[in-house]
Amino acid sequence: KSVMGFTPVSDRLCMLKVKGNFHNMLFINVYALIEDADDEETDAFYEDLQELCDSTAKYYLVITLGDFNAKLGKEDEYINTIGRHSLHEITSNNGHRLVQFAIENNFKVASTWFPRKNIYKGTWKIPGTNEVNQIDHILVSKRWATGIENVRTFRGACSDLDHYLVGGRLKQKNIHGGKEKE
Repeated sequence: KSVMGFTPVSDRLCMLKVKGNFHNMLFINVYALIEDADDEETDAFYEDLQELCDSTAKYYLVITLGDFNAKLGKEDEYINTIGRHSLHEITSNNGHRLVQFAIENNFKVASTWFPRKNIYKGTWKIPGTNEVNQIDHILVSKRWATGIENVRTFRGACSDLDHYLVGGRLKQKNIHGGKEKE
């Protein structure tokens, strides 16, 4: 009953509109290109993502999530956007693109905002190794960022994929007063 619409945009983008208790939510799911992909293809992906964000009503709570194939570091200039709790020290090229997208759209990267032990930060296990990278992320409009209570990786979720399940907890707040809903 809560689903207001689903739109597959491309092989790499789709969006889901959901009716919330106090305001509507728009989830944009992404599957970005790998780090070694052609710059023109990556630029086209981010242009499509930007067009999708630009076409969204400003009053929606927008959550952009998925496999960004982006390592975010701990550089001081990005702290206000990504926080201090990334698994990585240095931001990758895809990471720079993701941070730029977040800044331009007034998003906060919630997946690197909460403190965790490093073992619980990894979202993708490199095939054939025991090493993990944090490349799947959840971004939320800064206007609604205080509603995000938690984002974490669920390493034990049963899956045949090399990615771990990433989940978040959002508490909707009534900006006009009244009780909050989870």
